[in-house]
Amino acid sequence: MDKLLRPCIAELVGVFALVFVTGGTICMSQLADKPGQPQPYALGVALAQGFIFAAMLAATVRVSGGFLNPAVTVTLWVFKRIELQRACWLIGAQLLGGLLAAVALHLAFTEDVLLHAHGGTPHLNIEAFSASAPRFTYVRALLSGIGIEFVLTFLLTFVIYGALLDPRAPQTGALGPGLAIAALTLLAYPLTGAAFNPARWLGPAIVEQAKLSSQAFQDHPIYWVGPFFGALAAGGLYEYLIWPEADTGKPPAVESQAPGEGPVTATLYKKKK
Repeated sequence: MDKLLRPCIAELVGVFALVFVTGGTICMSQLADKPGQPQPYALGVALAQGFIFAAMLAATVRVSGGFLNPAVTVTLWVFKRIELQRACWLIGAQLLGGLLAAVALHLAFTEDVLLHAHGGTPHLNIEAFSASAPRFTYVRALLSGIGIEFVLTFLLTFVIYGALLDPRAPQTGALGPGLAIAALTLLAYPLTGAAFNPARWLGPAIVEQAKLSSQAFQDHPIYWVGPFFGALAAGGLYEYLIWPEADTGKPPAVESQAPGEGPVTATLYKKKK
């Protein structure tokens, strides 16, 4: 049990920090939305999300593998790089961390700020699509949102594979994924909120549904269909076309390493026979 408890605690804290800092930055942008005051908007959210993801990834990678995302966790299980039991426990911890962060946001900010910021929950910005095409229907916007989150998560997962999991990866640690998160958030925050991550969306959505709005789940397919299929597509591409052939048949090391035992990325995700 201890072998699962420590990684689960690490994932819970990592996702808590990701959701709390990113959602808190969105709420702070509402406080700053006054004449004469700076407005962080997409730039502030992108920097906050990229920095906290990189920091939490660096802090958790040797304990839990630094998953911090149910879509990435499922992908690594599908391609037999972690066991089912471990994947289920980690996903549970990730979702719980997002929910606890959403509750903390509701304790930290006033209801007026939370209402305007949707409690930090990512949502489809239908107006962004309608402005460029007035006849753009909600269904088309929903499909576009799914496509955007698919591409975002595809690119993020590809970077995670290339920067952390591939044994040939340069030892740049969490820098690559953090930069990818920041850049992609700059692109997509005005469109879908740039979630990349079902845990980033679900916890805040549950609390928003309970306390602020009955419409919190109206665009829910965007935040699980897009990320899960995007991560799986990137994983499949990397596993079958890019991963070094000599490394694909080695047994997985599903246990985390202790500090000082060498590069975690070279041994943690070996594939089962």
